[in-house]
Amino acid sequence: MLGELTSRGIHEGQARRLLASLDSYQPVMDQLEWGDHLVRQAQPGDYENPPGFYVYLLKNNIPVPDDFETSRKRGLREEARQTRERSDQERAELRLAYEKYRSEEIDRYIEREFGPESFESLMAEKEQDFLSRSPNNAKFSPELRRLMVTGAARAKIQERAAFTTFEAFCEERQSASLPDKEPFSVSTGNDRQGSDQQFVV
Repeated sequence: MLGELTSRGIHEGQARRLLASLDSYQPVMDQLEWGDHLVRQAQPGDYENPPGFYVYLLKNNIPVPDDFETSRKRGLREEARQTRERSDQERAELRLAYEKYRSEEIDRYIEREFGPESFESLMAEKEQDFLSRSPNNAKFSPELRRLMVTGAARAKIQERAAFTTFEAFCEERQSASLPDKEPFSVSTGNDRQGSDQQFVV
């Protein structure tokens, strides 16, 4: 991943510090690929400092839009479609389900714990921060600016929300899919009438 950052113009020292500060579940490659897409689609002068833009995306953990298919997502979907080993297929599907779970947990936290008014206040704070970083940021379309600011606000909320680890998430899914155990009969030798006693194992 260090090579991916330096190949986009980020100095190695800064890249190392940035990677060390990121969430272990942060989809760094997804965000870089989305950044590549935005830079390619930009008008001349929109991104005077592309390396700084990549740093902003990662540092603020800006979420990649659901409709933007990254190479990692394509790989997971292709793996889920083509694999003949059910365990591998389930693992790929669980990865996607876990990402959805984390997003929904943030939604729930905003609704139940943070509150809409506090979230709008945080949005205003993040928008001010975004606009103050570069005069060029004001040139972003309202839709893209809203997406950036919302992502930065959700990333801040993510620091407060509690998430189940991926391993625990998988165990919970597997436990929920197991059928309830039925009692079975065991004949006890000390029972003179030969009646059966039931035990649940």
